[in-house]
Amino acid sequence: MRQIAMALMAFLVAGGLSFADDKVELKYAPGYAAGQVIRAVSESKVNQTLVLAGMNIDTKVESFAATRETVGETVDGKTKLNSEFEYFIVNLETPIGNFNFDSAKSDAPVNAPPQLAPLYDLFKATSKAKWVATLNTKPEIESIAFDGTPFEGLEDSVRSEVSPERFQQEYNLMFRRFPDGPVAVGDTWKRTEESQLGNGQLLRYEREFKYLGPKPESGTTVDLVEMRTLSVQYEIGAGSQLPLKLVSSDLKVESAEGMLSYDRRYHVFTVQTDKVHVVGSLEFSISLNGQEQKLPGELDLTIETKQTSEPVSK
Repeated sequence: MRQIAMALMAFLVAGGLSFADDKVELKYAPGYAAGQVIRAVSESKVNQTLVLAGMNIDTKVESFAATRETVGETVDGKTKLNSEFEYFIVNLETPIGNFNFDSAKSDAPVNAPPQLAPLYDLFKATSKAKWVATLNTKPEIESIAFDGTPFEGLEDSVRSEVSPERFQQEYNLMFRRFPDGPVAVGDTWKRTEESQLGNGQLLRYEREFKYLGPKPESGTTVDLVEMRTLSVQYEIGAGSQLPLKLVSSDLKVESAEGMLSYDRRYHVFTVQTDKVHVVGSLEFSISLNGQEQKLPGELDLTIETKQTSEPVSK
């Protein structure tokens, strides 16, 4: 359910943009007041071909989401951010059939494969969920609390995809993209990021960020940061309910491009784009009749995302 969390962006703290010795300070410091509303929009597209034991397994996923986040009062350096989805849309194409969810429609998808039925309950509950994130001055989200129990009754196989920890991880991934200090044109910094794929699966990226410099845009100045994905690893966690176990993984980044736009009016990254094409071999094992059987595979995966955010009212 990485697509759910892609819509989540937090904004607050105070500060500004400063220059010294031809360097610029790109720090998260918007200084939004209580009552400020931030609208964040995310889009993602996933195209995957997995050849497993000679069989082609093609999957496509598109998701579109928008959240509205209201800044609360700051007490002892901690601010409450009250969030909910404005809309939430997911389109799936899988080998067993297609599935479409739109939060604006109350009815379950027609002719959806029964194996995908739990997704409807998950997406419906998620689209209606409200949560409060507590932001400190590091900055980082130190806790997430849902209003009520929006995911009560969901099957165990999907409920873990919308845990407070998952939401918190996605928030903080965005904060960690900022450099540790002032940067000059050409300066670089690296981060390790994780992308949750569901059911205990994840991609771990090694990424490099490079400051490209300022650019006039729409009456203001934005600072551009290039994001390059250097390497990728695929893992299946110990708690995964998948029947497969990962024996080995040899993946490489075939191509990658990404850009972050830091708006000097708000002192945050207001636009973030990313496209990664990953290819390589995987080997799984599965237990059949008490015997472990190997399943060799080849993966061709492209993930493309775009996230935008800015204040819409006070």
